[in-house]
Amino acid sequence: DRMLDSFCSDVQDRGRAVERARRAGIAAKPHPHELPWNIYGAGGEWEKYSSPGRDTRVRFKVKELATFVKRSMQWAKKGDKRLQFTGTPGQLQEEFLRIWTDRSGKAECQFAYTNSAAAQVQFSLDDVMDRLYEFSFDPYHCPELRWGAPMVGPDGKPAPEFSTCPDKRRKTWWYEREQRLRNRTTRLLRKSTMIHRGPEHGEDNHIPRLLACYREKTPNFLACHGEKKLAEKRDRVTQVME
Repeated sequence: DRMLDSFCSDVQDRGRAVERARRAGIAAKPHPHELPWNIYGAGGEWEKYSSPGRDTRVRFKVKELATFVKRSMQWAKKGDKRLQFTGTPGQLQEEFLRIWTDRSGKAECQFAYTNSAAAQVQFSLDDVMDRLYEFSFDPYHCPELRWGAPMVGPDGKPAPEFSTCPDKRRKTWWYEREQRLRNRTTRLLRKSTMIHRGPEHGEDNHIPRLLACYREKTPNFLACHGEKKLAEKRDRVTQVME
């Protein structure tokens, strides 16, 4: 419970940082010709309004949550005395699901942002999981990209949420190139954070999918612990309105 509460608090903190950048009009400015030498330790406008450190912390917290759930389920399967839970693995899985569902319904774990049209956009804890590697840390991106709005929908057509973003091709070009940095779960300090300094894909630490897999695979739930990388979920639009 405490780990999940802490995670939601970090997402809310990130939201306040993104809102400060929006209110300051940073997204309306042209994108710089290059990123800071180190995105986690820059100065000036970038230091004040970007969110790479906060974003990395959010992703790391998800990794910690997923690791805790997996380890607990393994201990339950083995009857490990380090686990302070006396029920069966199936009961533990149901308890994890109950906690997740309970927290998802609380105000602290419900989120919203103000988009480029000054309208409120609501999204859930599950949405955060879906967008974990899509959140832009770049303050020169529109709020929609800061919150990982998809450019195209499942039907291949432009997604409604992204339609209010005024970013032109230069900014979406930077968004695409920054993906490897968005895939990091740890900060890279005292080194150059060039756009290739990160994994090709993010780790698959999607908690709701993991819990759904447990229910589907019971009693062979350990099959859900394969170390698969998160594949790219959608093709990006490389051409937007000039």
